[in-house]
Amino acid sequence: MKAIRIKGIAETTCYDIAHRIGARLGLEPEYVYLHAGTREAARDLGRRGDKLSISELRIEFRKLSPAEAEDCLCRYKDDIRRITSRLG
Repeated sequence: MKAIRIKGIAETTCYDIAHRIGARLGLEPEYVYLHAGTREAARDLGRRGDKLSISELRIEFRKLSPAEAEDCLCRYKDDIRRITSRLG
């Protein structure tokens, strides 16, 4: 799925709107979609692209749903950066 860009609306806002529409329709994401903050965290974990499957993430994330993993990557991107920078 190609990311949709809407002039004047941030990438994360587009993700949030799509996620809420999906939730209303009873649909859950199949992948961890990488936008803004999640992309930064994924990069720090050595991953690139527009989306990831849970199996591509570290084992600590594999118990989470794709939506939970997205939330975790976004919320804790600064902590992930600090931890991975210490590990070298």
